[in-house]
Amino acid sequence: MLRNVLVLAVVMGVAVASAPADPPKELSGEAKRELKALEGKWRAVKFIHSDRETVLGTDDPFVITVTGGKIDFAGVATAAVADLDPTTDPKCLDFKVGVASGVLKADSVYESVYKRDGDTLTWAFYHGRGKSRPSGLDKPTDPELMVMVLTRVKE
Repeated sequence: MLRNVLVLAVVMGVAVASAPADPPKELSGEAKRELKALEGKWRAVKFIHSDRETVLGTDDPFVITVTGGKIDFAGVATAAVADLDPTTDPKCLDFKVGVASGVLKADSVYESVYKRDGDTLTWAFYHGRGKSRPSGLDKPTDPELMVMVLTRVKE
């Protein structure tokens, strides 16, 4: 009897573990247009944390690439756009990490806000436990928030 219960528990666990993931959210037409405007390569020029700012040189290779609904963080981490709301100020972008690195954990969804001003992208995200959307793009006071300033790479 105990053996049957254990077998059933294992089978149910496998069934749950192998269930397909939730399909990505369908973006609105306005969100798709905004995502299209974000496409391309963006070179990081500054990282702003609660306790420091790091300015990167022009030869620094940290480039974020947005292609369709995918985000590549300088070849060290990847994510998929989970949601995008271009009607807010600043705009909201949530992304789900696939390949993890550093503060970005696999299968985690991160809430972020951003502002695109011509060829400059200012992007803030919370990288702590749970979810906590940044309220703005100013220098963070929370050590688990980071603001990145990026410029579009002209090709």
